[in-house]
This record gives sequence, C-alpha cells and structure tokens, in this order.
Amino acid sequence: MKYYKILLFLGLTAVSYSYADEQLAKHRVTGITMSGSNLKAFPTVICNVGNLRQLNLGNNSIEIIPPCLSKHSTTLTQLNLSGNSIKILPEEIGNLKALSVLDLRQNSLGSLPDEIGELIYLESLYLSHNPIKTFPMSMSKLIYLEYLDLSYTQIEIIPDFLPYLVSLKTLDLGGNSGLSNAERELIRQVLPGVDIKF
Repeated sequence: MKYYKILLFLGLTAVSYSYADEQLAKHRVTGITMSGSNLKAFPTVICNVGNLRQLNLGNNSIEIIPPCLSKHSTTLTQLNLSGNSIKILPEEIGNLKALSVLDLRQNSLGSLPDEIGELIYLESLYLSHNPIKTFPMSMSKLIYLEYLDLSYTQIEIIPDFLPYLVSLKTLDLGGNSGLSNAERELIRQVLPGVDIKF
C-alpha cells in the first residue's frame, strides 16, 4: 500500500494529509499539490479523485503521464507538470477540455501531439526548456490563448500556428538563439499587437 503526503484543497481551505491510495480516491477534493515529492511515477490514484480542478505535480521525476488523467476532462482547469522528465504526452491530453492553464516547463518533450489543439479553452501554455523544434498546426485552434511561453526551446523558424492565436497577448521566445534576426522581425510583423520577448 502506498502512502502520499499531499496538500488537499477543500474549497478554499488547504490541508496537508497523508493518505493511502484507497483513502485518497474516496475524497472529493478540488485540488492536489504533490510538487517536490520525489515521485518517480504518476500516482494513478489521482485519476479516481472526483471533482479535481487543480493538480500540481511539479518538480518530481515523472516520465509518463497515464491516459487515465483524461477522466478529469470536464473539471480539471489547471495542470502543472513542470520540472519532470516527461518525453511524450499521451494523445488523451486533448480530452482535458476544461484546461485553462497547462505548465510543461523543464521536461524532455521533443514534440507535442496533434491533440494539444483540442484544448481550446487554454489561456496560458508554458513550454519553456523543452527540446521542441516544431509544433503541430492544430495549435491554431487555441483561440483563447493569451500567454505562450516558448522560451529556451529549439525554435529556428516561426511556428505556422502563431498568426491564428487571435487572443494572444504575450509570447516569450527568450533563449532561442537559433532564431535569426530576419525571423524575429517577421514575428513582429505577424503579431503586431503582441508583447514579444526575445
């Protein structure tokens, strides 16, 4: 039996608990924080927690995100998986239709699945410090996206989807030394009203 020390959010109240697998699954909590918990694997018991809206698993050593996370397709609005060792996102990530914030900073992602474009209500997407060179055109469907962090990736040319992000306010491209001056100027022309950081 595995025990997890976690921070549970019950409404507006945060309480620290240690729960066994089956105990955690029984509680209807709105948020779970297990950042910096030395996790080697995703605690799949989280998939069975009802009414989950916020999940923070940042700064662990997780490599695989199980498809069962999509059980929270209508409730999960904030997902923080930053600072892990994730190389591939499952296609089921596209089922998390309610997501407004997705933090994938500091992982080992070399690409994103086409299904990322199904997260149409995303407002903030953090992808910095991942070895990503190209992005799926499906991201053009992220019409509510306001903040996009692509800093310290491996971008060398303008992603094709950028002109379609009609709500974009801030684009962070810092640390991308492969972007030529010509590409930078072209990005400014394509996104004239966006705060672009190089």
